[in-house]
Amino acid sequence: MGEEERVAGLLVEAVRVLPTEPAAAARMLEEVCGALTDQPDLQDVAGRAFSLLAQAHLAHGAIGDSERAVRSALRILRGLNDGEGLAEVRNLQERIAAERDREKREVLARAQAAPLAATTLQDLEARAGSDLALADILIKHAGALRLHGRPDEARESARRAVDAADRAEATRERVLARITLAEVDRASASEALVQAHAIADDASETNLIGLVARAAALALVDLPRQYGPLVRSPR
Repeated sequence: MGEEERVAGLLVEAVRVLPTEPAAAARMLEEVCGALTDQPDLQDVAGRAFSLLAQAHLAHGAIGDSERAVRSALRILRGLNDGEGLAEVRNLQERIAAERDREKREVLARAQAAPLAATTLQDLEARAGSDLALADILIKHAGALRLHGRPDEARESARRAVDAADRAEATRERVLARITLAEVDRASASEALVQAHAIADDASETNLIGLVARAAALALVDLPRQYGPLVRSPR
């Protein structure tokens, strides 16, 4: 097999695996782009290959490498005046910018959550003046722990939030505590969200029902069918 055939085969294979194995695709495309860079007759292919490389790196979280590949793609495609290719790369730039923005928001959220994440359950329970106040702070505590990569502690806080909210008989907190539990404990997501839906439905709280529905969509949980203008289940 000649070098051109080998590179073409790598490109085809990279395109095939990119949707499911972006890191592997990126490794192949790095080699393809390196082989095509100094081939003046294949710059159209090189431009598209760098665009694919940027997509692959973005898909597996290597944003810096994706930005580097975008710059190479832009340089080549501008030289070729490839409008379609340039439009594709500009779309990639927007996605990269959105990912950078998401990363910044996550860093800020972790920083803001750090003091709460550092507080023990015992301290929170001692400070809370009521079950309602305890449920509220434990919901936030579970979220802070999740942001800081402490899933076991987040699950415990979320479970205690559910218990405190139930003792307080507070509809909003009962629903939010269960949504939080679903977010921090995938194994409990289905039961927690079905319960949250029933609580919100019984109270005819359409806003809370909407929150549960969005959480269920993210968790891939099927909720009971809804009926009527107030989306209440038949009794």
